[in-house]
Amino acid sequence: MKKYLLGACLFLSTQVFAYTGATVDFTKLMFNQAMTASVVESFDGVDAKQQQCMGDALKPTLGRLAVVHVDKVLTKSEQKLMDNFFDTPLGKEMFKELRAGNLDDFGDGIDLEKYNEADYRQYKEVLPKYGKGDVVATLSADKELLSDMLMYTITCGLMDFSDK
Repeated sequence: MKKYLLGACLFLSTQVFAYTGATVDFTKLMFNQAMTASVVESFDGVDAKQQQCMGDALKPTLGRLAVVHVDKVLTKSEQKLMDNFFDTPLGKEMFKELRAGNLDDFGDGIDLEKYNEADYRQYKEVLPKYGKGDVVATLSADKELLSDMLMYTITCGLMDFSDK
């Protein structure tokens, strides 16, 4: 019994101390946008409520994967630096742009000319590193996500398996 309690305590402690911050929030939003676009594309013609069901159901798994992805791509100090970046006017505009559009159009509405390059010099080396992370590898390698996608495809009624 003590082993189980110890295991539960360790599990909960890792959950409590898991990295959270603006960089993970941005990554979650990016993953959710990517999944929504994929569901809409894959299940074109299916009721929007059913598509939304799938997107909503996958949010917790995508949130966990956002943390995994950021931890894989950035060091702890780089994560803090990126969190600071997302508090800048440009970082906030990136959030706004991602919420308003989709990944295909992301960045089109941002006018970089209105931002002083000197104000963003400290982020110059971290931004490309964050942007080069292989999102597809992170998502496709996760067996829980793949299992959830299959389960929610059926649960949300995205595919009809009945004989017609």
